Amino acid sequence: MTPSEKIESLQAIAPDVSRETAEKMIRLEAFFLKWAKTINLVSPATLNVAWHRHFLDSAQIWRWRGSTKSWIDLGSGSGFPALVIAVLETKSGSKVTLVESNVKKSAYLRQAIAALDLNAEVLTIRVEELDASLLSAPETTITARAFAPLDRMLDWTNGFGSPSSRALLHKGRGFQDELADARRLWAFDLLEHASLVDSDSVILDITAVRRL
Repeated sequence: MTPSEKIESLQAIAPDVSRETAEKMIRLEAFFLKWAKTINLVSPATLNVAWHRHFLDSAQIWRWRGSTKSWIDLGSGSGFPALVIAVLETKSGSKVTLVESNVKKSAYLRQAIAALDLNAEVLTIRVEELDASLLSAPETTITARAFAPLDRMLDWTNGFGSPSSRALLHKGRGFQDELADARRLWAFDLLEHASLVDSDSVILDITAVRRL
């Protein structure tokens, strides 16, 4: 894809994104691809389609952000969707917190944040160690992509920390089984947003979590 095609595709997925912000996203892609040659960030088979597979897939949740003022990404790994969201938040100034226990991946994330001058920070801790007050802060949205089954996330965060918490979670095939497993111990309100990038995937919009 040419830079212009990438910009158009991003603006189609994430409305109201300026050309300047889209160009910054392209710089993030270049930074990511450079690091991916030396550290295992994603499956090598996806590198040739990284813009579509990782960047656009991450960016689509922007349209469902609502009144979000801050973001907490669980198991950030290679930075999807967290770094993508941080780029999209460039003009708003909203902060993104990335939770990643792997030291090497945390180093990559910090380097990316510094290189792109993003309003974000990395916590090199396990999700279970995260302060619940961060998860339940007003107008905060929790994200996770290619991380863990929903029931484990709810267990590790005590239901995302509060009934007022909200999460936007990327899920692929088998998400219905995840929902069934989670609903054995938890109740929650759910909206299913069809993925704009992958017909086999959804974005789960979860609120009002409470333990049964």
